[in-house]
Amino acid sequence: MATDARPARLPQPTANPLQWLRSNLFNTWYNALISVVLIWLLVQGVFSLISWIATAPGWVAVVNNWRLLATGLYPPEQLWRVQTVVWLVALLLGVSAGLWQGIMRALAIAFGAIALTLAGVYTDATAG
Repeated sequence: MATDARPARLPQPTANPLQWLRSNLFNTWYNALISVVLIWLLVQGVFSLISWIATAPGWVAVVNNWRLLATGLYPPEQLWRVQTVVWLVALLLGVSAGLWQGIMRALAIAFGAIALTLAGVYTDATAG
């Protein structure tokens, strides 16, 4: 008895995003109401978070104490060790993103964006 070793074909999606939204989030009046309320709450939450980030914390204290916040009480003459580890993690994430794509690429891009942002903050803190 021979079996077919070929994998079964996956069904191809036929709905575009608008059709998916209509059939899954807005298919009845109460699902539409729940979806609209949750979208409104999500938008309000995001705007409130952005407003809080921009105004509430004392960013002057963060910038002035950047080295303490980044490395704690680690001895300044040994900071090369921390920097080496960060560079190695960045290198490994970059290589992984090139090899595996997908989630590793997203993780590498996020790490790079955070590193560039922190480098900009650190440069501003040491310049002024």
